[in-house]
Amino acid sequence: MTRQYWLDLFTVKTWEEFLMNGAAVTGFRERRLNTAKRIRPGDYFICYLTRQSKLLGVLEALSGYYFDDKTRIWEDTIFPVRFKVRPVYQLDLKTAIPILSLKDRLSIFENLKSPKRWSGFFRGSPAKFTPEDGEVIVSAIEEAAKHRTANEQERIKEPKLEYVAVAKVKEEKIHDTLKRQIKELGEILGRYAKEEYASPPYLYDVVWKEIEGLPRPSHVFEVQDKGAVDSALAKLQHARDMWRPRLFLVVTGERDRRKVDMLLEPFLRGTFHGIRRDTTVLTAETIAQIHQALSTHRELVKQFLEI
Repeated sequence: MTRQYWLDLFTVKTWEEFLMNGAAVTGFRERRLNTAKRIRPGDYFICYLTRQSKLLGVLEALSGYYFDDKTRIWEDTIFPVRFKVRPVYQLDLKTAIPILSLKDRLSIFENLKSPKRWSGFFRGSPAKFTPEDGEVIVSAIEEAAKHRTANEQERIKEPKLEYVAVAKVKEEKIHDTLKRQIKELGEILGRYAKEEYASPPYLYDVVWKEIEGLPRPSHVFEVQDKGAVDSALAKLQHARDMWRPRLFLVVTGERDRRKVDMLLEPFLRGTFHGIRRDTTVLTAETIAQIHQALSTHRELVKQFLEI
């Protein structure tokens, strides 16, 4: 069957949330259900950034529509009429294509009664493009994606080593600082605390024990950048299976706690659902604040613990 092309509207926020949740599901309001029923696997969604009037990418529908008002992907609106998708071409906010740059090639700009009349088409989605307009837009996005990829490859071929080194040192410094702070928190609270605790096949960032010499940690901490949380969750799951301690995941690289929760949601509802209730998630900023507060009153805390 002939492929159809459909408009898929995003704001900057909903686009970021879509990407953070794996770029695997797109959704629409319930009132668009009748239109959604016409969309078939293999059709293309053309992603459009509202307010900026730019084209962001192309998604392929991998399923027909389904209804899900329970799984949270977007913070502000549910968008329960959903499709499983895969990105075909993807741009970023800097390389997104202004729709007006294609106005001489698209039928939606023809025979307008007023200069801005074309914008009416982009006020609700899904909406169906003509096959000709769909092909023009997808071709333009494909070309922009190739150009973006070529530029990225050039940057990889000739890396600015001084910036790479600084970034790496900064990341390692944050990681080491957080481990030290977590270790010191344990000591302030009267626990035996150890960094780089070995328990094959893993090396845990920080563990606390009630007293030194006990075989089982009471608390296990993993510090991980937001882009690689699955490896940290695998270690925490192993710790839970072995010792049944309290689990803590400290996520770096993201200050907004709501975004951290949204990032982790697919993992904690999927592969690592078994540790969902046992894992406390913290940001680096939270650890720093707790460390500062307890360090300031270190001696007073010890007096409380001796009561």
